[in-house]
Amino acid sequence: MAPGGPLQSGTDPPDSVFVDEARFARLLLQQRRRREQALGAEHFADPVWDMMLDLFVARVAGEDVAMSSLVIGANVPQSTALRRIRMLVRQGGFIARADPHDGRRTFIALSDALFEALAALLRAWRDAAALMLGGD
Repeated sequence: MAPGGPLQSGTDPPDSVFVDEARFARLLLQQRRRREQALGAEHFADPVWDMMLDLFVARVAGEDVAMSSLVIGANVPQSTALRRIRMLVRQGGFIARADPHDGRRTFIALSDALFEALAALLRAWRDAAALMLGGD
């Protein structure tokens, strides 16, 4: 659990407790794009990971993510991204909710459990990288 109690999926205000983890997630996404540019995206498709990182960063920033934006950010064919999103919603890792202002749009968010697990993983990786590089 985050300090201060449970998180509310998709409606959170910016949560400064996870800002460092969100920065690290953003860095991972940037490095993945660089790797794809240098070596070819066809070798490195991992849409679920990309979507998880995108949703983590958005949640910390207090932003909603439309399914259409998540599909584009996954950097794979639309049908593949949609299939993965639906699978994660069925499994409870992602939460889908209708846009109250536009019935054609659906917002996607991480479940509280997946958010917390991802935060812990990002924190551990960030700390390990800092130790390797001699930082704090």
